Amino acid sequence: MDQYLINDAVKAVIELLHYTNKYIEERTPWILFTNHDVNLNKVINNLLQVLKVSAYLLQPVLVTKSIVIFQQLNINYEQLNL
Repeated sequence: MDQYLINDAVKAVIELLHYTNKYIEERTPWILFTNHDVNLNKVINNLLQVLKVSAYLLQPVLVTKSIVIFQQLNINYEQLNL
């Protein structure tokens, strides 16, 4: 019988989000913005991609919150191709 390891999947996404938080602290996008650094777009894009994928992966657990995240990111979640 197949088993779905939902807790493990949620833990993996949370671990990714913890890593993303460290990424934010290391890349300091607020300083990149202030200094007009060309890397700002790359950093922001990486963060948005992580948010999009995390919301998608957590959708079975956080149904309404995932939809809110997609709406805030202006993403049509029904047409996602991940």
